Amino acid sequence: MEIQYQNEVYFLGSILQNKDFIHDRIIEPHELTADPRHQSILKYLIYAIDDSKDLEVETIMLLARVATEEDGNLDEIGNISYLTQLQSSVSKTSPLEFTYYQRNIREAYIERESRKTFMQIASNVGYSDNIATHLSLMHEEVERLQGLMITHKDIRLKKVSDIVKTYVNTVYDRTQTEGIVGAPTLSKTIDGMTNGHKKGKFEVVAARPSIGKTAHALNDGVRVAREQDSTSIFFSGEMGEEELLDRMVCIVSNLSSKKLDTGVFDFDDLKKYNFALEELSNLNFYIDDTPGMTIEYIRRTSKKKVKELRSQGIDKIVIYIDYLQLMKSEKKFPNRHEEVTYISNLCKTIARELQVTVVALSQLSRKVEERQDKRPMMSDLRESGAIEQDADIISFLYRDDYYNKQSEKKNIMEIIIGKHRGGPIGTVEMVFWKDVGKLLDIEPKVKEEGSK
Repeated sequence: MEIQYQNEVYFLGSILQNKDFIHDRIIEPHELTADPRHQSILKYLIYAIDDSKDLEVETIMLLARVATEEDGNLDEIGNISYLTQLQSSVSKTSPLEFTYYQRNIREAYIERESRKTFMQIASNVGYSDNIATHLSLMHEEVERLQGLMITHKDIRLKKVSDIVKTYVNTVYDRTQTEGIVGAPTLSKTIDGMTNGHKKGKFEVVAARPSIGKTAHALNDGVRVAREQDSTSIFFSGEMGEEELLDRMVCIVSNLSSKKLDTGVFDFDDLKKYNFALEELSNLNFYIDDTPGMTIEYIRRTSKKKVKELRSQGIDKIVIYIDYLQLMKSEKKFPNRHEEVTYISNLCKTIARELQVTVVALSQLSRKVEERQDKRPMMSDLRESGAIEQDADIISFLYRDDYYNKQSEKKNIMEIIIGKHRGGPIGTVEMVFWKDVGKLLDIEPKVKEEGSK
């Protein structure tokens, strides 16, 4: 019997013998190619077992019933005789053996896909208008195939007793830390609410244009990068590296942006400027302002940099993306909504797979301007469905003096934590030194509104 066919027969036969194996399945129908009936059998098995409330019905009869209801044609799955043959093809299968069959099927699928991919790559060599795009797509496809490899953690549920072993160490590590668990934010008050930028979390900071999203991110990034075991990685789709550095110099030196733009310094200004350069030179802060960067490019670059930083003992890493609506994907989507959904999902994936914090800046819709109270809310997020669902923390920025020149809250930025998975929400006020682009803590005045 051909090896591929044999593995598929044993895989399907195991499920027909024990329907519980369907819940350990990671193989998709399109991966079964040894026999045209196999894809249909797996497809109908998934329908039959997942939807069945009658657990006593024999699996073959359940499958035959669903196939008949769907297409009215049992020939597509080989009739009862072929299903019985599959069921009797293996003796009682253990979970380990089922894993083995799945791994063999998946590796054969990856081999076929790799062959197709490399043939396509070879046919495109010499015909690509943009070699960088060609290489990028090639790298993305290889990465996709690598991600399909089955590992032990993909197959089994973990017993709580096994999780406890690592959990105890995690909690012990927490007890050894002084203060917050994650990398620090720009505000001690926010640290108290969120416990800092925690690993594996996706945070969104949203505001209307000119309110101070980039200023917020840079103040936050500088605060993170000042810590010995923390690093900031800033992907800028809007500003170039020199403009970002201008802003960072102002934040660190307290020089006004006007002075830095004109270069008219007195002796005291020059001292501040030199001090800022020295401090910035010692920061663990990285900037990437590559024009037209994609979310896949950010993922690849982050993977490489995080691996390098971890080898140096740097454990707390915050990745900033400025900003979500400027990001594109290398994949093709029928509309912008689906593309933003994919980008938001990938931000969450980057945070979890690299165990870093991802902070993405986001613009708000114009609906804010139409209300009397222009404080942002969740519904103001552009393409809010995906972003609102994926983010662990969503903060909105609001400055009353931006909209109301007679405001009593001059130079105050409100940071409204509107979503905080597993923690409190509320509003934190900070001084916004606009000429310098600096945010400063004031006396804690937090209006907490519970957990969300």
